[in-house]
Amino acid sequence: MWANLSTTSDIQEESSLFGVPSAILQKAVTVVGNGTMLNVTWEDRLFIEFMVFLHFADFQDSKIRQFNVYFNNDSPLLYTPLYLAADYVYSVVWYSSTNGKFNITLVATAKSLLPPMLNAYEIYTLIAHSTPTTFSKDCKEPFHPPHTKGGAKIFSSLRLN
Repeated sequence: MWANLSTTSDIQEESSLFGVPSAILQKAVTVVGNGTMLNVTWEDRLFIEFMVFLHFADFQDSKIRQFNVYFNNDSPLLYTPLYLAADYVYSVVWYSSTNGKFNITLVATAKSLLPPMLNAYEIYTLIAHSTPTTFSKDCKEPFHPPHTKGGAKIFSSLRLN
């Protein structure tokens, strides 16, 4: 179960390629009650490859928030969100699943006094092209947006209805 959080404070946008709007970063979800783990799960086709970008901006500065990020139960990545500033974590490799189930898990550390929070996420899936869509002579190098390698983008702002 997730709980909605929001703020009217200005969020300093990151100076990167992602450019998540401040209005998105002013909203987040966190764990309900005394929970320490936030899960995002979904099912898709078998063996599909994906890459995930998680977007954070902590707007509750009263206590420390620190958590480990797991992509499909891989090795954890320790993360402490910035206060009122946009930041991100992303999977550095393409992940796949043999059973079609995928998960992103944020687990509070023993040092953390607040549960994990997540402002937004993007999921890119690798799209294989069996036939070329352009002629090789059309350009010197194929263009791929950073980190997508021809993937499709899904953006979620994590609001509960």
